[in-house]
Amino acid sequence: MSEFDDKPITSPEEDSFGFDPLAKAVADSISKMEIPDGTVIAVNGPWGSGKSSLINLVRWHLRGKEDRLKIVDFRCWWFRGEEALTLAFFQELYSALNPSLKRKTKKALWKLGRYLSAAGTMLNASGIVGADKIASSFGKLIAQGDTVEKLHGEVSDALQNNSKRYLIVIDDIDRLSQDEALLIFRLVKSAGRLPNVIYLLAYDRQLAEKIVTQRYPSEGPHYLEKIVQASFELPEPDRLSLEKEFERRLYSIIGEKEFEDEVYSANLFREIIAPEIKTPRDVLRILNSLRVTWPAVKGEVHPADFLCIETLRIQRSELYRTLRSNEGRLTGTEEGTSPMAEEPSRKQYDGIFLEQEPPSERERLRRGLMRLFPALKRVWLDLASTDNSLDIWDSQRRVCSPRHFDTYFRFMLPDDVVSKKEIKAFITHSDDPEFIQRSLLDAMEVSSPSFGTKATLLLEELRIHASYVSDAQVSPLLKTIYSIADRLDVEKNREGGMPSGNMLGLLLLTRQLTQDRFDLKTRSSLLVDACMKASLGWLVDFAKHTYLDHFPSKSTNLEPAENCLTTRDDALRLKECAVESIRKAAQDGSLIDCPSLYNVLCCWVSFVGSEEEAKSWASAALEDNLAVARLAKAFTGSSSIGALGDSVAKQISVAVTGHLRSLVGLGEFRACAEEVEREGKLPAEDHEALVKFLDAWRRQDEDDHDDS
Repeated sequence: MSEFDDKPITSPEEDSFGFDPLAKAVADSISKMEIPDGTVIAVNGPWGSGKSSLINLVRWHLRGKEDRLKIVDFRCWWFRGEEALTLAFFQELYSALNPSLKRKTKKALWKLGRYLSAAGTMLNASGIVGADKIASSFGKLIAQGDTVEKLHGEVSDALQNNSKRYLIVIDDIDRLSQDEALLIFRLVKSAGRLPNVIYLLAYDRQLAEKIVTQRYPSEGPHYLEKIVQASFELPEPDRLSLEKEFERRLYSIIGEKEFEDEVYSANLFREIIAPEIKTPRDVLRILNSLRVTWPAVKGEVHPADFLCIETLRIQRSELYRTLRSNEGRLTGTEEGTSPMAEEPSRKQYDGIFLEQEPPSERERLRRGLMRLFPALKRVWLDLASTDNSLDIWDSQRRVCSPRHFDTYFRFMLPDDVVSKKEIKAFITHSDDPEFIQRSLLDAMEVSSPSFGTKATLLLEELRIHASYVSDAQVSPLLKTIYSIADRLDVEKNREGGMPSGNMLGLLLLTRQLTQDRFDLKTRSSLLVDACMKASLGWLVDFAKHTYLDHFPSKSTNLEPAENCLTTRDDALRLKECAVESIRKAAQDGSLIDCPSLYNVLCCWVSFVGSEEEAKSWASAALEDNLAVARLAKAFTGSSSIGALGDSVAKQISVAVTGHLRSLVGLGEFRACAEEVEREGKLPAEDHEALVKFLDAWRRQDEDDHDDS
């Protein structure tokens, strides 16, 4: 843990928490290992406990062995998605090889990476057409005789005859999604078992076992035991060392002389701050934030009070919000504190300030809050303040002073954060259609840098807390969300946290709410009922998934009954409902407004088994300029680019072959699109989408011309 930096330490001199002895032992094991054929060593510890620091200390102790040991850093969290992760894994290994090995293994590594990345994509493909296309690519590889075993054997033979060893370090697995973390373990277990290769993994063992158990219930912890040969628990720093380190660093930000009232400050530290310091990262999170916020309020606040409020902001954001919203109660200035008013009860105040906190910590927090806000003693202890207390608090610039209260809360959390209180309210009212609909649509208006909008984050939080939704609430909750699903599936969400917008998030939520709590017949009936008023895009997408459960494409296997969302008969029923809804939307003109138009058109063709209906509708749509732009937007997407040795990137592409060519004449459609572009009479958003489509099409034409 570097000074005021979240970067891990790099040398034993910086070790404040006793990590170095373990790091030296691990380094000795790595350097002296006799037959390191895919040996996996794991460092276990919760997030923020110092795993990266320990790995850096292992590197330090391996210095001087570069002639026979090459350390390869695979920064897995740089890459999003299973395909990118797989390609990057083999890219990093290839980059580390010496020139002669590169020549021997380049072709095999490239194909192996492509093969396995395609396998991951195929197994997770959500579209019928996409899966078939991937299967076709597999067929070409297999036809050439390039099996996984053959390619893996070529790489193994080359490494076996090489005197150099490779240590592949995979840190921060905790940062990955569940599917991505599982992929790392699968890669190490299968393709990663190579001669002269050692792996050093860092992850939270409890979290990893939970992820594995959810996906492979029969395996549980044994899955990781089959992968990892040696596992080490990160030493836990003792509380006294953490507190001393916190104090040392604190005084370099806020001078020790600022804490004039030592007894008052010490009591606050014991009740509020010290219990929140559990890992080295906690020390940094609080003090790094303080380094930014303190200069803005220095001289305006009481140092010990501000340190407490900042600690709660970082570590207990829900309590911090509650304090910010209850100025009157905390400063004794709210209406209702007069002698004529009805006095609030201890139970009421417990509910306001402590209900969201763990029961084991409520008494400690109650004591700490009464030190910060003496007005709380009137309710919790039935004690009143002395007459001159307010003047004293005001002169000390305490947080309990009405004049200074707002100064302490300048650094509120952004609106896109989902608080525990919001989640609790969402679950409590999950059978209230009006509340759920309003909450989600309001969340759509709040942008989130990581998730597109707050609605995506809200759905993900609901999935995580699905076990708190009662059986009786599941049906009304899904009915409400299904009915507005298309309004939640917008472009800014597809560019955010969910690979396929909120549609994928909603599918995962559906499985979490129904898979393990209802038998197949009950689950199927409930979901069909929920789909009866579903918006078009979601109905079609859901029908596709349930249909594929029972009628998989050639490239996928038939799902066991217990893994299916619906029965076979209900899957067929949903398919027919989807077709009827598509036809109705085509007739009334609403089809062109569907956010997932491309998917709907693909499914229309697939479900009906003919292109005629969709082709007739698309031809008629060319008469309308807005419809032309919406069609162009539907067939605009992004694709991964980059081969071995290159970074994986995204480029805008257009699907001018396949379905678009079969639905409309490409020449006629392009002429219409270019004419609409020249006229420039579309709404700004639609015009921008049309321009993006045509630019990508022209660029593809240029690329095709250059290739020829």
